[in-house]
Amino acid sequence: MLILKGKREEILNKIKDSTVSEEEVKILSKPSKKLFFYLLTYLPNIKRIYVSEGIFKTISKRLIAGLKNASIDLIVFKTRRGRAEVFPSSKKQEAIVLLKQGLKAKEISSLVNLPISTIYMLRKKLKKSF
Repeated sequence: MLILKGKREEILNKIKDSTVSEEEVKILSKPSKKLFFYLLTYLPNIKRIYVSEGIFKTISKRLIAGLKNASIDLIVFKTRRGRAEVFPSSKKQEAIVLLKQGLKAKEISSLVNLPISTIYMLRKKLKKSF
């Protein structure tokens, strides 16, 4: 699978330099008509193009119809939005179990190696869910 991201010129050069046998392409930057022209010109064996929901909204309906006529599947994938998690969810789950057992926040913080503020936040979320 060819993954395309970065500046337009870099993407176009990557398409030119890629092998002709590529069948799948994942686009991670906003595409232009020129990009799709390059894809169809330099990668004639392309069968599937993967784009995120946000990028899919920027692609014109005529272009989508053209890709469909060329028997190329345009597959939309979901991306996780928002701030990345700082602490692994496994540690958070472990802290939640300990909170339910009735341990104090300070004890949980030292056992699970999470900041005490995170433990308080988890406790607050637990109270809201009940």
